[in-house]
Amino acid sequence: MNDRTALVVYRKEVKIFRILFLFILLASLGFVSWRIASSDDVTKHVVALYKTTNALVVEPRDMHDIQENNPAEENRTERLGTEFAAIDHNEIVHDGNSGIVELPSIERNTRDIETLRNQRVMLITFDDGPAGDTTSRLLDELAKRDIRVTFFVLGTKLNYYADIAVRAHREGHTVSSHGYSHREFTTLSDEEILYEVSKTNILLYNLLGVQNRFIRAPYGSSNPHIRELVNMPFIFWNVDTLDWRYRYDDVVYQNIMYGAQDGAILLLHDLYETTVDGVLRAIDSLLSQGYVLISLEEAEALGYIDPNSYRIYISIR
Repeated sequence: MNDRTALVVYRKEVKIFRILFLFILLASLGFVSWRIASSDDVTKHVVALYKTTNALVVEPRDMHDIQENNPAEENRTERLGTEFAAIDHNEIVHDGNSGIVELPSIERNTRDIETLRNQRVMLITFDDGPAGDTTSRLLDELAKRDIRVTFFVLGTKLNYYADIAVRAHREGHTVSSHGYSHREFTTLSDEEILYEVSKTNILLYNLLGVQNRFIRAPYGSSNPHIRELVNMPFIFWNVDTLDWRYRYDDVVYQNIMYGAQDGAILLLHDLYETTVDGVLRAIDSLLSQGYVLISLEEAEALGYIDPNSYRIYISIR
């Protein structure tokens, strides 16, 4: 093959390569565009489904549960009861006919709302539980004092400590949502956010027989779009005890007392013994000063919280 012939062959090969490269590029762009459009369609469908089912039924495609490596798993059925452990919590309990089943309500130790009016009130809230022994001890002590608090629970924890959540609900405390796996909402797609929210709502409904009406976003992370998307009150706080950072009961106690005021919402975590020790001391001091410690549901009944809004609450006054 002479040089001229070789040059012609080379040019033909380059031309074929360019055509092939262009074809692959266009095909790739087309596929990406299709995936984006498809994803948008799925997200729109998920959002519509979320709204029409009262924030209960959402199962995005290709989404898998986050499993905790928890030694309590082997005793899960024994601890939670066969009926709850056997439920497929990927969807709400239904009868296959008329839709959502009205589950039997749990008898609760509630207080007369009228006795709580015109009082100096505060909300004490706990995130990231339930947490086994520490939450159980906290509930024991709260029962002795006949006060109510609020627990913002993780769906992953309900898989192991559902019995504790039921106890808290039965004893008159509010058990509400902190998302499913503590993922930061502002880093997620709409579809992922609604999965985090609805998965926990489903667990709570199947467990307690009532629909959850509130949420505390993990890390307090939200924006106007997320709040409109989720469409329920976002309960934040105006007193951060920093109990997760400074694990000393004296610090927890001092931070609570320093921030104490009418309408305050206190942020704690029922994960640490130091938190339980510090908050119980603070509760005794607050009660002696005339404060009434109420749950989120009691605040709603008193008109301090509007469950039909998606506004942020950093206090109830």
